[in-house]
Amino acid sequence: MVTLLAVFAALCETACQEEAEMAHVTTDCEIKVGSTIVYAHCSILVAHSNFFRKLCSQKMSESQSGTVELKHVRQDMPRAALHTLLRFVYAGDTHSICFETAWFVLELLGAEDGDYFEIKDCGTLRDACVRVILEDTSVEGLPAALQRAHGLGAVATGLKQALMENFVATLGLQSLTTGSASNKLNQIIQSPELMLELMVLLGTCTVLKPGWRPSRHSGRTTLLGSQAMLTCSSKYRDYNNSSAALKDDNWTTGLATGYVANDGVRLDGTCHFIQASFDRPVRVKSLCLGIGNIQNEGWNRSHLDGAYIEYSLDGQAWTRVGTANIPSMNAFHVHELPEPTVAQYWRLMRDTSNNESCQIAVSIWKFA
Repeated sequence: MVTLLAVFAALCETACQEEAEMAHVTTDCEIKVGSTIVYAHCSILVAHSNFFRKLCSQKMSESQSGTVELKHVRQDMPRAALHTLLRFVYAGDTHSICFETAWFVLELLGAEDGDYFEIKDCGTLRDACVRVILEDTSVEGLPAALQRAHGLGAVATGLKQALMENFVATLGLQSLTTGSASNKLNQIIQSPELMLELMVLLGTCTVLKPGWRPSRHSGRTTLLGSQAMLTCSSKYRDYNNSSAALKDDNWTTGLATGYVANDGVRLDGTCHFIQASFDRPVRVKSLCLGIGNIQNEGWNRSHLDGAYIEYSLDGQAWTRVGTANIPSMNAFHVHELPEPTVAQYWRLMRDTSNNESCQIAVSIWKFA
């Protein structure tokens, strides 16, 4: 079943294609920043943004020319940042946000206490950008990220606060207050205002309390320890249906489906799957898959090799991002995604419409 969001997402991709070909077919609007121009559908922009509605519905130059020029941001704004903004406006999509793009999208959105484009659920896009930046900021990268957030001013006050808290937590309160962390502090000492804010943070009672932790942590959250609820199209016997069985590095445990097409068992729909559902959307760059002879019952690489890797934002509409390539048993096989993807639902799937044996088995399934 095709959802409305999927239709809007397809229209956004159509706009990108027409832009690449420099030919307006379905699009009728251009957004310009400096020398960069992206294509869009005016009706969709008007429906989702009060900013564009005001420009396109009034007798303004933008409504006459079909070109909206953004002058509130740097004029060397990357095209990818504009595309990310449009994907959210069209379909609420945040899965394509990467570390570098996230910074520029925050700049496009403007001050945190406002919303330049007046987009519905703008906070969702802003929060996704902040989450990506925090996740991809290592300990070594904290000073540079903190300086960058400081440079954005009102655009990134919440992000800067989170980065400062992580900076304090990472260096350790004792080393900061005794001066033994001076070498690391020298990396941000060029900004007196930022140093003052850091000292104010150190002086708060909350931060100095034993056991204090940042409100939001930086660095990649390892999903290897995350608990995901596992479901499958059918279950083979009493195999352990838990995420622990897929993370224990034991090749003789895991999960397998129990459907073989010629045994008369029927499934709803035309797919055969093992699904991992997280309690929130998670950002994934790669999957680690592997299979052994589970419970010594003859399972082999053919039961995992070729399975489709898919994700979903709502658990219903699925997007395929790869195929499991399992050249050997009892080995870890890392599958890099085409781009970092944020989604709550992930699955390994085979198509059962050809009435062939489509059992799936997996011993190791980890996310990173």
